[in-house]
Amino acid sequence: MNFKGDQFPKKEATPINLEEMRADFKGYKNAGLPAQVWQDLQEKFENDTLHSYEETLNEFGETEIIIENNDEKVIANEELVKFIDSHFSGDLLKQALVSAIDIRLNEVNYQAPSDNFIGIEAGEYYIPKDVFLKYHDKLSAEQLKHVENHVYRAESFAVWNRNTSNELTNVGLVEAAAVLPTPVAIFNQEFDKENKGIKESKLNEVGLEYLSVISEEERSKMYTLGTLSHEIGHNIFQHLVYKKPHEQEWKDIIDKLGNITEYAKEYDKGNGKDYDENFCEAVRVFTTAREWLDKNGYAEMAGYIEKYFPDIKS
Repeated sequence: MNFKGDQFPKKEATPINLEEMRADFKGYKNAGLPAQVWQDLQEKFENDTLHSYEETLNEFGETEIIIENNDEKVIANEELVKFIDSHFSGDLLKQALVSAIDIRLNEVNYQAPSDNFIGIEAGEYYIPKDVFLKYHDKLSAEQLKHVENHVYRAESFAVWNRNTSNELTNVGLVEAAAVLPTPVAIFNQEFDKENKGIKESKLNEVGLEYLSVISEEERSKMYTLGTLSHEIGHNIFQHLVYKKPHEQEWKDIIDKLGNITEYAKEYDKGNGKDYDENFCEAVRVFTTAREWLDKNGYAEMAGYIEKYFPDIKS
């Protein structure tokens, strides 16, 4: 599921040179991961190489960790790899069909709509943080709002494997009997309202109460690592919980306890909860702030993870 950057720090805007901004951004247009996943899907469909879960699992190698454009001032490469290895076993990542974990903390993922104020072609742009910051402080309030609505913190594609049109729109749906391994990715997320709240010690105001059990100097880092856990959680839910016998047990827990975070609450569907998002948020908290679950009435969520997914470590 895509994460949007909701709010950037507000500063006095100064005139912006749109021609220069347009020229800078054009160089970073990229078909992006959605296009890569879609192409993979199309090729497998055309070549009749889409297979069942068991067949796909048997052909699966191992999850690739890609760290091509990381900002080690935020989190060191070694620490990123250590976090993944210590919280998710290779076998679990394989069972969840996580084809790759793509880490790009030094890139801002701007998904430009056709009516963007910059005047660039619609599409996905992976913009280096230093280039993005050249213009960020000069944006007007209206321009800033546009950017807030089109910058994404992370991407995952596991739900592309669902085949009911009411659950998914405008994406390629895999035939019911076949599945597709998919990657997860995280991008720069320093400027959203959550990180601003962390820096200003306003955890409750941005729905991050669980970080209160973590030291102040570690909170931003653990929030970012938690985003990575959340995205991996989507693959785990899709392939190892969704439509499985123990899915109902998870639904019962969420119906009883309610949403684990404010973020999960944003995905409420009428009177119903989003069980996928709640699972991913539970994995986020379990791997970054485990004790908060027990102290705040969510021990059953932790128990579920420990019961069915012992390869997820807190």
